[in-house]
Amino acid sequence: MNWFLDMCIIIFYAEVGGKYYQKTATFVKNKKDNKFLICCYISKENMPKWILRQKIILKILKKRVDDLSFEIEKDPEYRELYHRDIAKLKKLITRTSIFKDSIKEYNSIRSNQEIMLNRIGFFITKLIDKEVVEKAKIASNGRKFVIARVPSEETMIF
Repeated sequence: MNWFLDMCIIIFYAEVGGKYYQKTATFVKNKKDNKFLICCYISKENMPKWILRQKIILKILKKRVDDLSFEIEKDPEYRELYHRDIAKLKKLITRTSIFKDSIKEYNSIRSNQEIMLNRIGFFITKLIDKEVVEKAKIASNGRKFVIARVPSEETMIF
């Protein structure tokens, strides 16, 4: 069977210890002869932007850990973050602030992020069998859904 994967599957797989990690890891482990397909938009545009935002979160967190008076909203890269990213940043700030050694906690967060980014790279390069539906081939007729008919590898736009 062929599986057309969403970006969340890759993130859940990479986030060891996360809420959906075990379920996703089991899914990937049971791949066997199945094929994993991913939309080119996810691998070439959406995922790189998400990774960039995760790196921005870490940079701003480091500034805040180094200087407790640092106002995160004044960082020029802060505007690049989505609402969910900002919520994550604030959660991480709270998390580092409750530890006596906030630098040690920051380093733990940084290390976890490095592992996660490496696992994302591994997933895309080693586990994805084919990228489908190039952005240029998606009709710009205002329709929002793209469905790949995997068995014949044809693409239908609804």
